[in-house]
Order: sequence, then structure tokens, then C-alpha cells
Amino acid sequence: MEQWYVYNKKADFAGLSQKFGISPMLVRILRNREITEEAAIDKYLHGTLKDLYDPFLMKGMNAAVSCICNALDHHRKIRVIGDYDVDGVCSSYILKTFLQKAGGRVDVRLPDRMQEGYGMNENMAEEASRDGISLIITCDNGISAVDAVRAARDRNIEVIVTDHHEPPQVLPAANVIIDPKQEGCSYPFRELCGGGVVYKVVQALNQVLGLQEESLLDDLLQYAGMATIADIVPLIDENRILAAEGILRLRKTHNIGLRALIQIRGLDRESINASRIGYVIGPCINSAGRLRHAKIALELLEEQDPGIAEQLAVTLSELNEERKNLTASQEQLSLQILREQMKRGREIDKVLILYLPEAHESVAGIVAGRLKDEFHRPAIVITNSGEGLK
Repeated sequence: MEQWYVYNKKADFAGLSQKFGISPMLVRILRNREITEEAAIDKYLHGTLKDLYDPFLMKGMNAAVSCICNALDHHRKIRVIGDYDVDGVCSSYILKTFLQKAGGRVDVRLPDRMQEGYGMNENMAEEASRDGISLIITCDNGISAVDAVRAARDRNIEVIVTDHHEPPQVLPAANVIIDPKQEGCSYPFRELCGGGVVYKVVQALNQVLGLQEESLLDDLLQYAGMATIADIVPLIDENRILAAEGILRLRKTHNIGLRALIQIRGLDRESINASRIGYVIGPCINSAGRLRHAKIALELLEEQDPGIAEQLAVTLSELNEERKNLTASQEQLSLQILREQMKRGREIDKVLILYLPEAHESVAGIVAGRLKDEFHRPAIVITNSGEGLK
């Protein structure tokens, strides 16, 4: 039988507890997370927008801002290419909203999860060329889109990649790459989500353009906060500030679509917290990309008509319920298969591999995650897709 031990690191728990007005247990938790300096503890507990870092510390930010400003000055068409999850939808909304306020000719293209898969692809580059797009800006994707970026550049389209995922060995030949995890980036915090990275971009743009859109930047915090929480990035440093400030603004949101969704889900706006975002609001927004198309979620954020917003909110809520039912049925089936094996005396494999032919592509990963949690080992779920097994 395995034995687990909790390693307690030493610190002045009583002194720090008294100084910051928190329990010794919380001090111990912070110590075990290597948050030890008094300044770091104070920032963790009481961080504000003033503690956000200068966006121009991020590698490529000057070049990106220059490229975007040039496109704005010459009224060139800009296309934002996002992703189909909460982070991708929110980051696309943040960027489009700000660029439109700056007078930009901008639209958004989100991928179809089942038909196109993740991120920017070569067809999107060809499509952008046909539509007269001069600049593509990716959100929450693009750091691995080597072929797609090359296809765009071959068509004389400038590309700015904004992403937060780990860069591969070979980077795309974009005009500019903004990713705090890329080599040579000295930005003080590398764990931002896609929405956080894009928020830094609009911060930088606002400084250079001199729009003085502080109220807009303040409003956009709610989407950066939602993305940060829903993408499950570490809630420390800037992420903790973005999440906390985003929650405060979401509680008082004027976004007609979000207000409709909050009402449809029976939530009290003043009670919205990270849990409500992570387990209620976020999954509804995610469900569009999982079962239909993420553009439904983007339309919800952009909708100005309360009646249409309510219809979109109902659609997202129903899609989320459908997603939960699909997940539950396949999870039960997978558990039944594994328990039958155990009844027959067969030992559970060290790596679980299950073939669930009727599982929807978008829930296969969720089911695998649940199996991993249940049996404490890696899990792979294979299902039928339009082009074979996935």
C-alpha cells in the first residue's frame, strides 16, 4: 500500500499570519507554493490593476503594434482567427471590439471543431486572400501553424501570431509572434492564457494610439477574466489579478448576451465567482464549439437585441445540457466495460484504451479525463469520426 507524506516547508507562520491578517494555514499553503517574499504575498492577496506589467516587456510587442497601426492607418482589412473554446472566443471578442473602436475594418473567423480542427489552417489563408484580407491576427492559436502561416505569407498577407501555448522547435514564419513562452521573451509572467495575451496587446495599442479608452479596457477585463478562469491557467500573478478584476466586472456586466445567459442559467450576478464561471458560464460557451460552431458563442457576446440574445443564451444552455448527457452516457458505458473486465478477474491496464464508436468527438476527451480521474492512470478514448477513427 502506498504511503503519502505532506512536506511542510518552514516559515514564520505566526508572524506572517499576524502581519497580513490571514490564517497560519493559508500562510503554510502560500509557503508550499513558493510564495514566500512579503511583497509576493501582498501581491497574491491584494494585487490590483496597477500591478499588471508593462505590455511592451513582451517580445515582439513593439513590432506587433506597429504592424496593426499601419493596417489601421491604411484602412486595410484585418481578420482575427481564434479558437472554438472560451479562451479563443473571448480573446477574439476582445481584439475585434478594440480594433473596431480604433476604426479598424475587422472580422473574426473561428474554426469548425469537427470539420477543421484546432487553429488556423491553409484553407483559412486561401479564404482570407479571396476576401481581400491584408492582415491576419491569431488568438489562442498559431504558434504551431507553420504551413498555414506560410500559405498566408505566400499570398502577401501579413500574420501576427498571438498565443500562449508552448512553442514547437520550428516556429511559423509570421511577421510577428507574441507568446510569453517563446525563447527570448523576458516578460515577467509566462502563464497568461490567450485572452490574457490579447489583453496585453490592446493595452499596448491603447498606449500608442492615444485613444484614452480606459473605460473600454476596463470593460474588456471581464472577458480576459473569463478566459483566464475557463482555460485553467495557474491563478497566480497577473492571472489572479485578471480573474479577480474580471469577476468584479462580470457581476455588473452590461453585455446583453452575458446578462441573458446568466439569467437563463438562474444565476445571481452578484454571486458570480470563479466556480460559476468554470462550471456554469464557461461550459455553456464551450458547448457551441463542441456540438455546433463557436460562432454562436461569439454572436452571444456581440448581440445587441435582448430578444435575440435570449434565444442564443437558450441555445447555448440547451447545447450544454446535451453535452452533459452525451458525456454521462459514454462515461457510464466506459465504466461498465472496465468493471466487467474486473469482474472477470482481468486486471485494469496501466494505460486505459477504450473504443467507444458512438461517442461524440467533442466529448471523447472529457470521458478520457473522467477515466483518468477515476482509475488514476492515463486514458485514451477512440471514437468514429467522419474520416475514420479519432
